[in-house]
Amino acid sequence: MTIAIAYRPDAYGQAAVEFAVEEALRRDATVLVVNVVGPGPDGTTPPPADLSDVTARLDRAGIAHDVAQVEDHDVVGAVVDVLEDRGAELLVIGMRKRTPVGKLIMGAVAQRLMLDTSIPVVAVKAP
Repeated sequence: MTIAIAYRPDAYGQAAVEFAVEEALRRDATVLVVNVVGPGPDGTTPPPADLSDVTARLDRAGIAHDVAQVEDHDVVGAVVDVLEDRGAELLVIGMRKRTPVGKLIMGAVAQRLMLDTSIPVVAVKAP
């Protein structure tokens, strides 16, 4: 089994990593870290995330893993393509706490990931 993490370098991404580590150990699964870099609000694309802390965490846990870093303006489409290409069977995403109004609609990326993937998605809140 392959558990994928839609990773971003913040507390939400870290929460997704920690959940995926626990789940991978429980299921004897491999982990695929997917990091997509797209243009920011100013139209410029930041450099790819440094994933050395993530891969070190997976190494310490003894979990086989792979990394896919992609540059694409369609973050969700790129994640879905990687999931399909690599045969992932579960996707873990980090989510932020929402305000009462924000609870009515989830973040656009999270919502599209849940709707556009054909595999189960686990949404993890950051502490």
